[in-house]
Amino acid sequence: MKKSYLLAALIFFLAGLLHGTAFAASGKSSKALNEAAEQGDLAKVKNLVQKNKIDLNAQDETGMTPLMNAAMGGNLDIVKFLLSKKVNLELKNNGGETALAFAVTNDAYDVAEELIKAGANVDIIVAGDEGDTLFMRAAQNNKKTAESILAKNKSLINKANTLGETALFAVARYGTPADIDFLIKKGADLKLKNKKGQTALDVAKEASNQDTAKALSKKK
Repeated sequence: MKKSYLLAALIFFLAGLLHGTAFAASGKSSKALNEAAEQGDLAKVKNLVQKNKIDLNAQDETGMTPLMNAAMGGNLDIVKFLLSKKVNLELKNNGGETALAFAVTNDAYDVAEELIKAGANVDIIVAGDEGDTLFMRAAQNNKKTAESILAKNKSLINKANTLGETALFAVARYGTPADIDFLIKKGADLKLKNKKGQTALDVAKEASNQDTAKALSKKK
């Protein structure tokens, strides 16, 4: 009876030891995968995935996944590879950002297009204190991606951030007359006011952006 008890205890101990070793190895592989995804090392990513049983949706201590890291690094080939493995597009890191948000905020618009095509949610908020929408950020920097976002959700054209400002306000401050024309053609509302009671034209004047102020004045 005593021998049976000791044998069972030994088996339990060895099983725990093996599990701990496997868990540690898995953790190292996941970390290596995240690093390779961010650095754009497609060969290493494929090798790690093929040789290890890695959960491709596993999140590190900051909530980052391989897809988020690849998107942040603008590594389109790796993003395509991970998408072929049916990874989760909607996971968020500890800051509340998805892979698509990382692509747009890091100007990786080819990656953003791929994620949108794969079905990523476009009605999301990007990092920052003002709660800017993904569309607001894209409208300032890449019209193609902005159009792709609107094709998925037209209502985002007039969705406001925490300051009560839409994409039109953002381009009124920092954009060009071409940006103004683009948004108005897509349905931007000129009459909307922010929480200070300002219109996009008021904001353009305040920012001393004479070009957008002139363009907005003509649209009144």
